[in-house]
Amino acid sequence: MRFVELIGVPFANKGRDKKTGLDCYGLVKEVYKEYGKQIPEYDDQYKSYTIWKRSAS
Repeated sequence: MRFVELIGVPFANKGRDKKTGLDCYGLVKEVYKEYGKQIPEYDDQYKSYTIWKRSAS
């Protein structure tokens, strides 16, 4: 793929498909994929975190 092919791809919130639209991270994933690299979804790491509420002291 030549990166010029990505010019004009529409923006889509949480978009990961260059045919239907990409968001910023989707664009980054496309570039990495072109070089044979796979990067994880950025929000996957946050799904496993527990939100701690601060106690009043």
